[in-house]
Amino acid sequence: MLATNKIIKRTFAFIAMCALLGALAGCNVQSAGMSTDEHAVENRQYMALLNTKTGELDEVLIQFQTAVAAGDTVGMKAAATEASKIVDSISNSEPTESLVEVKDAYVAGLTDINTAMNDYADLYTQVSAGTLDQSGFDRKLKTVQASYDQAVGKLTAADDLLTQLANE
Repeated sequence: MLATNKIIKRTFAFIAMCALLGALAGCNVQSAGMSTDEHAVENRQYMALLNTKTGELDEVLIQFQTAVAAGDTVGMKAAATEASKIVDSISNSEPTESLVEVKDAYVAGLTDINTAMNDYADLYTQVSAGTLDQSGFDRKLKTVQASYDQAVGKLTAADDLLTQLANE
């Protein structure tokens, strides 16, 4: 799981970098009655919010990794709960019209990351309690890994979408 957490950390570092790139570049889509400059300012403000939230989530992922290393299921669950709050905050945010699809793509990937965190904490709890045999552990770990891999795919797609919008 430590290698997985390193990948998660790298993923969020990349997201933060892309968010910053998007914030600096802005999008050139105009809404009715808005100048390009006004729209770019709103895009930068939203991307700054997204960047802040993904930075907070990065800190929570470090807490989760620390809890995993310590075998602390309470800490794992606490980090997963905090991650859920951050994902909900992003989900409830209001992007500019041109960034709705980007927001939705990030929320989908971040939701899957949060699901993987919860599933791993549950798996660890079952292993610690001795209620799971090796084949059950292997099967459930593959499911957690598949959830994580799906999340990374969604976050990569969100990054690609953001890059596409920044280049328009």
